[in-house]
Amino acid sequence: MTSLWKPENGFHRDLEISLARDSHIPTTGPQSAGQEREEHDGDQRALCLDRRSGSLVGFPTEATRPVIVVDAAQIKTDRRDGDALARWHRAGELTAIYIPTADDEALRDLVRAREDAVGLSPQAKHRLKAFLLRQGRRSPGRAGWTQAYRRWLADLSFPLAPQHIARQEYRDTIDETERRVERITDQLRQITPTWRWAPVVDALQALRGVSFVTAVGLVAEIGDIRRFDHPRQLMAFLGLVPSEYSSGPSVRRGGITKAGNPHARRLLAEAAWAYQGVARIGRQVLYRQDALPPAICAIAWKAQLRLTSRFRKLIARGKAKPKVATAVARELTGFLWAIAREVPAPPV
Repeated sequence: MTSLWKPENGFHRDLEISLARDSHIPTTGPQSAGQEREEHDGDQRALCLDRRSGSLVGFPTEATRPVIVVDAAQIKTDRRDGDALARWHRAGELTAIYIPTADDEALRDLVRAREDAVGLSPQAKHRLKAFLLRQGRRSPGRAGWTQAYRRWLADLSFPLAPQHIARQEYRDTIDETERRVERITDQLRQITPTWRWAPVVDALQALRGVSFVTAVGLVAEIGDIRRFDHPRQLMAFLGLVPSEYSSGPSVRRGGITKAGNPHARRLLAEAAWAYQGVARIGRQVLYRQDALPPAICAIAWKAQLRLTSRFRKLIARGKAKPKVATAVARELTGFLWAIAREVPAPPV
């Protein structure tokens, strides 16, 4: 009698290996892991029991007795890891990673510090609005943080002194967060011109929707953009390509993978919203392109023509605006790659 091999207690496996004879043993239908089977004359066949589907899949084998297949993940040693790495290196399957310099990491830390400071400002504003709602105070106009709204806040009067103190403390917190953002931004403007990637930062600002803060943030997070041989590699690195679960004739694509650097992906998604309107070169973009080579300006104008048209067409097809902005951000990545390739490599 030949029986299915059962793994150790407490160890989960999807497949259990057994040996049976000939095709008298059915290859479909639910089976139990401990069920015994009779021997028949004929060819040896190995059976795999799929726990999830409950079906047996048979395939020919030359084995004459049950074989236990041990998952490679159960045995891990430094020698096995070294052998695997050596084989992958010999086959050319290993890709060298990009290592930023100490200066690159330092500037990236400053960029993320500014990002954290920007995130604190909405929280402080929400707390102040919650306080005003508890007191039954609502702005007569728009609730945006305009000069009129700030004057309305300054003119508010409360019956009790602690309420005045609470209002002022909330306002001071908002003012401090805004001053912190301005301080860090000023430091970035002073440090970036001496950075080795400063020419790339200047060149990326030729694109619509890519200001100084966005450009320096993208370069600080991505590093050397020229290391990617194709823009699709950069798109995949930033997690802007659609996920896929396909097999045979079935093709299923889902949302973006969201792999890679979330900071750079967020910056690109924000920049993509600037392409909702018509293609034109505004005053700010014209000022940023003033000292740039014509080739870079031509790529930026081509990006405007392409992405504004893409945005309108996808909206006309009934796509949701956030999905359209994500699709535009993916294509914007390609133009970002093309501009970075036009900038000479910095000295090592």
